[in-house]
Amino acid sequence: MNHFHSGQHVRLTVAELGSISGQVIEVADQNLVVSLFLNETRVVPDKIEYGDVVLEYTAVRGLYRRRGDGRFDVGGVDTMRFLPVADAELIQRRGFARVDVEVPVSVSIDDVSPPLLVDSLDLSGSGARLQPAPPAEDHYLDLGRMVWLEISISGADEPIQARGTVLRELEDGSKGVHFDYIPEHHRDRLVRFLFEHQRLMRQAGKV
Repeated sequence: MNHFHSGQHVRLTVAELGSISGQVIEVADQNLVVSLFLNETRVVPDKIEYGDVVLEYTAVRGLYRRRGDGRFDVGGVDTMRFLPVADAELIQRRGFARVDVEVPVSVSIDDVSPPLLVDSLDLSGSGARLQPAPPAEDHYLDLGRMVWLEISISGADEPIQARGTVLRELEDGSKGVHFDYIPEHHRDRLVRFLFEHQRLMRQAGKV
């Protein structure tokens, strides 16, 4: 179950109950426990065990689907234990698609100069497009310059850290940075964040 982590958002589909969103709260070697987002109109589970449960989730390579059984043997009707009976199937390969999202980004060019603070315009697992810098600090994002980025995707967690090179300037003055190096666990966090952001935007009808 190495695709999963506590706090990860997933979707479960059960024939008798429909499609239910949830959040992983426990990961074990052979199963995982999901807290279900049930509302007042949702059909309440009336059995302990359900077969042919479909779990959908995102990981670094894209959107996955996995079949298994579901058991309500953990903490009531709003918590399900998922036990896979088949291997995960990659059903939508995302690669590193760019996602329009504005988050704070700290740009450093050396150990002496104070960092430049700008917002992202879009992000992917391999780079970022950053808003134009103020004229006095435009040299921070000169074409060809190597930069160190700290991308704040959550106020509760440490920023995503990446080293990159400024490779392009767009007509609106924004700059494109390609990541030359990003720790794998930071890239994984970034891609998961972008997948979840896309999911919420689709749910809201904005994409």
